[in-house]
Amino acid sequence: MLKNLTDEELVSSILTVTDNKPFMEELYNRYEKQVYYKCMLLSGDKVFAKDLTQEVFIKVFTKLNTYRGDSKFKYWILRVTHNSCLNFLRKKKTAILFENIEEESEDAYAEDPEESTEYSVELLKEALKELDPQEVYLLNLKYAEGMKVHEIAKVLEIKESAVKMRLKRLRERLSTILKPHLS
Repeated sequence: MLKNLTDEELVSSILTVTDNKPFMEELYNRYEKQVYYKCMLLSGDKVFAKDLTQEVFIKVFTKLNTYRGDSKFKYWILRVTHNSCLNFLRKKKTAILFENIEEESEDAYAEDPEESTEYSVELLKEALKELDPQEVYLLNLKYAEGMKVHEIAKVLEIKESAVKMRLKRLRERLSTILKPHLS
C-alpha cells in the first residue's frame, strides 16, 4: 500500500500522521541506495559513506518540514546529500575519489599498457584526482547517472546555462590533463 504513494504523499503523511514510522521506513527504503551511492562517490570511503547516509536521513527527517514541494522530492534529497557530503569533505580536507574503480577486460593484460583498459582507467582516476569533489560530482551526474542538464540544474540549484558552461570547462580541463598521456 505504501509503495503506491508518491514521495510527496509520503512526506505529507510523515508530517501529519502520529504513527509515521512506516512512512519514514518507506521513504528511507526508496532512497537509501541512491544516497549511499552519492556519499560513496564523494567520500571515497565505504565506512564514511554509511555514516554519511545515516546523517543525511537524520537531517532529512528532522528538516522535512522545510521541503516546500517546489521541485520533486528526489531533487531535494539529492541536494541535502550533496551538501552533507561537501560539509564532510570540508571537515576532513581529503577525499580519495573513485578508489575502488576496477574494470577488467580482455585487453587488460595487453603487452602495450597504453592500449589496455586498465591503463585508461588509471589515467582517468588520476585525472579525476586533480578535480574538486564538486566537479567530479557534476561529471557523475551527467555521465554516470545520465541526468539531463535541467535535472542537474535542479539538484545543484543553479541555472541550466551554468551547468552547460561547467560541463564544457570540465571536458576541456580533462582533455588538457589527459592530452600528454594520449599521444
